[in-house]
Amino acid sequence: MPTQIQVMNRYVPGDPVVGAAITFDHDNEDAKTPRTAANGFVTVSTEGLSDGNHVVRITPRYTSDLQVGPDIAEDLAVSVTRMFRLLEVGIAVLKGKVQAVNSLPGQQSRGTVAAGTNPVRVLLQPMYHRSPHQNPNFRTHEKITLIAVHQTAGSTNIGGTLTWFENQQANPNDNVSSNYVISAEANPQVVKVVQDTSRAWHAGGPGQTWWGEADVNNFAIGIELSHKAKTPWPDAQIGALIGLLEMLLNAYPSIKPHRIVGHTDVLLIDRDCPGLEFDWAALEKFGLGMVPNGGAISLDDAYGGFFAYDQPVTCGKTTATPCASGAAATHGRHLRPSRAPSSIR
Repeated sequence: MPTQIQVMNRYVPGDPVVGAAITFDHDNEDAKTPRTAANGFVTVSTEGLSDGNHVVRITPRYTSDLQVGPDIAEDLAVSVTRMFRLLEVGIAVLKGKVQAVNSLPGQQSRGTVAAGTNPVRVLLQPMYHRSPHQNPNFRTHEKITLIAVHQTAGSTNIGGTLTWFENQQANPNDNVSSNYVISAEANPQVVKVVQDTSRAWHAGGPGQTWWGEADVNNFAIGIELSHKAKTPWPDAQIGALIGLLEMLLNAYPSIKPHRIVGHTDVLLIDRDCPGLEFDWAALEKFGLGMVPNGGAISLDDAYGGFFAYDQPVTCGKTTATPCASGAAATHGRHLRPSRAPSSIR
């Protein structure tokens, strides 16, 4: 009896993996190798398999064994919207029928299996999930000089974030993206959304500046962390962020370590991103961000008192809307000696 295999995106329900090759027991691919159709399904012959345990290898059309970072997806055409990890799963066969399906050791970061033996349901780990909300091929490597860190704030559901970044929203201002998203799992995974040389829409419009340079999106890489606002930050997720930051700095010497900032630093409105709870101190231990150089400084009088605590400064984009008490502190929090959990940067 033929066996059906369904291969889907691990994070996004209903998103099929198209063109994945299915082989058994490390057979080589050839012109006759079955591949998943547009719905993610493929029919394979298991009648010829001996009774016992076998390995099924699912090889996506676009895949890589490299860590997700600067080397992933940069050379892909605009028409390519997905990359997934290659995954191997175990099956037990009796008289040509699949009796059981199981994940294999060492494969956890590559994907997983769901319940069922016909179809066998496989969920692959995405590496690249392209957003259309970008300006493709916008800049050279040398023009990338800043990294802006964000949090999703509302939820830790990375699948929802990837879907939002891909779909057209009713309000055009909500069509946004970032270059990377990092999940909040116990073993966090990084997914690329926009190529590094393309301009992601993550840091606001042309009015957002850094050190006098207008339109932060032109020269910044955006990293979105799946994190619910006002909750503790998982150490593993911060560790994954640090790993990605180090890869980016090694790939792009034009990004100096002190040019790693929060979204709020460049978007001077009443928004807390990546949040007052964000552990800048963890980054500073690795020399990332604006590490202290000398003694403490006072920001109370700087910029007309904008960074002072409990000052009724303007927070609106176009109207003179006063911040709520203490809201202005979000913009300078990680620059102040009294901020938790670390000292000034």
